[in-house]
Amino acid sequence: MLNSGIPSMKERAQKPGFSVYHQAPTLIIISGDPRSITYQFDCTLALGTMFLAAESLEIGSCWIYGAAAALAAEENRALARELAVPDGFVVQSCGAFGFPVGRSQPAAPRKDDTITFIR
Repeated sequence: MLNSGIPSMKERAQKPGFSVYHQAPTLIIISGDPRSITYQFDCTLALGTMFLAAESLEIGSCWIYGAAAALAAEENRALARELAVPDGFVVQSCGAFGFPVGRSQPAAPRKDDTITFIR
């Protein structure tokens, strides 16, 4: 946001305590293979479904476009690789998830090795 060239975004990013993720503890990154004719729709639908499921569990969620835009930039390709975005895939959408203020609950213990990447 600081390098966006958009004055209002730069001003917002410089505010003390600013977090593009709204202080949420979880960011989910959805990427797709642009060789698929419907990857944009598939990715969008996947995140939308996660938002609905989160709400049913009283978990707050928010679409974070800035993260997708940042990860699409060539200068951030190394970061995208570090975040396990497959080579050739496009980050289409990202969502922040957490308990909203007033509904805060302690985080569940982390379960390591519960995500499987199929390539």
